[in-house]
Amino acid sequence: MKQHSIFIVLFLSVLLFSFSKKRELSPDDLEDPPGCIKLGSNRYIDKNEVRNLDYLEFLHWVKKVFGEQSSEYKSIVPDTSCWKELGPYYNPFSSYYLAHAAYRNAPVVGISYSQAKQFCKWRSDRVMEFILIREKIIEHDPSPNPENYFTIEKYFRGQYKNIIPAHSFPFYPEYELPDSAGYMQALNFSDSLYKTVKSKSTRQLLEPRYFDNIEGRSDSARYGPDPLKHASNHLFKKNLVADLRGNVRELTTDSARTFGGSYIDSSATVQTKLFYSHSGSNCYTGFRNVCRYKKWNFQ
Repeated sequence: MKQHSIFIVLFLSVLLFSFSKKRELSPDDLEDPPGCIKLGSNRYIDKNEVRNLDYLEFLHWVKKVFGEQSSEYKSIVPDTSCWKELGPYYNPFSSYYLAHAAYRNAPVVGISYSQAKQFCKWRSDRVMEFILIREKIIEHDPSPNPENYFTIEKYFRGQYKNIIPAHSFPFYPEYELPDSAGYMQALNFSDSLYKTVKSKSTRQLLEPRYFDNIEGRSDSARYGPDPLKHASNHLFKKNLVADLRGNVRELTTDSARTFGGSYIDSSATVQTKLFYSHSGSNCYTGFRNVCRYKKWNFQ
């Protein structure tokens, strides 16, 4: 099944670079990275958690390049059995939550810290690759393989198909997990924005999703039939940061610490507690990315 990445769609729909012949290009000339909004000078964050659809594209690309039996592919497959910890009612989620079309915009879960870091690197490389393709600096390669696939390092070192890197084009996007300060900055931004939103439907989309307000929740089913809120596509078109509190906890740069609470937490918890201890993958923790533009140091 052909996947349509938010990274590619958004990238091709905006002009990423504003060129000027009168002065050297700087980070201030760069548009927001795909899927992100600007929090401050050269500081961007995802509007929503990384979705199942986004991670499926990651899986598809790695399988295509390295093969389904490769260690590279096997190392990034999520732990879909994580849903079983919620009880028998959720056993079916292990089979269809990641891949079913109904959940394509829901946050990916069952991801380890290492897998999230690998996704960050892959996302950085793919966005940079499309930047260079669109600017006609490199050509699209329809059949990458383990020896010739694009990375930022290969390109700037002149090791990608012997292409000499353009010194006039020295910036590249670096996606990462947010640190504690980044989350607090995003939370202050989001809380301030929430107070200005007049549309009731939009305000509902920004409401945190936690144990007490899950529609259809019952004690017998424990968490209800659909614990995770789907990211609304139109949020990607607005300057909103959604689900920082509730929905799923989110990985940080500290592998033993997550941010934000989740659908298994009570309203009292998500409103008063921001950081949680973390160990291993589970069905209530996902992640989002921050991004900044870095300048390659040509030597």
